[in-house]
Amino acid sequence: MTNFFNRPAGPVATGILYAYLSCYVQTGSSTVTTGRALSSYQGSFTGQVNSRCSATCLTLNFVYFGTVNQGTASADCWCGNAINYVTINSGLLSGTTGEAGENNCYLCNGASLPGSVPGACGNSSTSTIAIYARSF
Repeated sequence: MTNFFNRPAGPVATGILYAYLSCYVQTGSSTVTTGRALSSYQGSFTGQVNSRCSATCLTLNFVYFGTVNQGTASADCWCGNAINYVTINSGLLSGTTGEAGENNCYLCNGASLPGSVPGACGNSSTSTIAIYARSF
């Protein structure tokens, strides 16, 4: 196959192509639909959290995925095509809207396994979500 300039086509990117954006406020949960930075709850994982969540959201053709640590053993997976800016009205981040600051997201529970995408997760106790964006 050749392109407009009659040169061979370039390489095709493969793999899951998401990049970390930031740590955001999320007060909603899998059972509470208000306060969600990303709208679609996909489940909870205990290992390879970001790899599994990114694969899930990619398969469903979402632009964003996000992860939230739940306690010390698992993390919730969220997907969405838009980031909703949420305001938190209590706790340490009271009055914060949208981005929560990088120091409020942490290493994911079960993230550092071979083949996983290492990275940040939000935390249910601080009402944060780490959000990653898909590249095109």
